Amino acid sequence: MTDTAETIANAETNHTADATHAADAAHAADATSAAATSAAATTADAMTDADDALNAALDANDEIKNHVIAALAIGLVPLPGVDMAAMIAVQVRMVNKICTIYGVTLRENAARASVLALAGGVLPATLAGGFVSGLKIIPGLGSLAGAAGASLLGGAMTYAIGRVFQEHLETHESLIDFDPTKARVAMRREFDTGVSYARNLRSKITDKIVAKGEPDVAPAAAPHQDAPHSAPASA
Repeated sequence: MTDTAETIANAETNHTADATHAADAAHAADATSAAATSAAATTADAMTDADDALNAALDANDEIKNHVIAALAIGLVPLPGVDMAAMIAVQVRMVNKICTIYGVTLRENAARASVLALAGGVLPATLAGGFVSGLKIIPGLGSLAGAAGASLLGGAMTYAIGRVFQEHLETHESLIDFDPTKARVAMRREFDTGVSYARNLRSKITDKIVAKGEPDVAPAAAPHQDAPHSAPASA
């Protein structure tokens, strides 16, 4: 009887242990499943954030390009001084557009102050811009040279300002810590890139305009006319 009781007790103990192990395994499986679900959710969130960041960057690039085109056109305005005022207005509008893309609100007067402060980071180019704008007073060649220079300058400045704001908003959720004075190093770098960008963009636009002005069908050749026959000489 004693042996039988011990056998039963051992069996119950083993059964309890097996049940405990099964419960532990179930808990571990649940924990693993929860961790996997959490990891999947985190990955999905990360992918969504990456997609949002990519879309924002593409939208900001489009805004910069469109406003560079506007700046290039404004630079061709033949009235000295008027082009610079209109250029600043375009740049302020671009900054507000970029801020909207990244979900940031910026008052127009603050945007204007930031634009002017960033422009101060490219002081020699800004002075040159005033010079080429003043050249428009000179009739003829001076006006053409001034317009071309102001157009390129305005496009490069617009590109640089847009890129500086875009780079900041890609890594910051607000403009509270945006310091235009500290951003001048980036402004100079982006301005150098902007010169090539604006020049290439202007060249592409010019090529398209020229292409549209060319006839699609080559003009028909003039009908061939036989040379007049000489009258036979009289005997």
